[in-house]
Amino acid sequence: MANTVYLNNGETEYCFDGSTSGKADFLERLLREKLGDDAACFFTGYVAELEDEWCFKEHEKQETEHEAIADGYLAMCRDARDQFNVILEMLEKPRMNRKELREAAQRGYDDLNNNL
Repeated sequence: MANTVYLNNGETEYCFDGSTSGKADFLERLLREKLGDDAACFFTGYVAELEDEWCFKEHEKQETEHEAIADGYLAMCRDARDQFNVILEMLEKPRMNRKELREAAQRGYDDLNNNL
């Protein structure tokens, strides 16, 4: 389906290419023909700046998501490490409580297993 552009002077222009690059080429040609090279260059430069800004924001968003994931894994590793420290402390005692030792080992195992 063609896109129709009605100009103020009564002329009509048609864009038959519906792709993004086709529309961009059509608009650049239209601006160049009706307003001149400076207007077309200004517009394409502005569009390029907007695309760069959008890409930067998307990249920044992805970095933030990756940092949050990494922080979650770091917290999980620290929790598991703490449980293993508890187990080591229990093993140093002259009398071991097998039930407490098993519960501490299970908590460490669960911390790791839940995140795998």
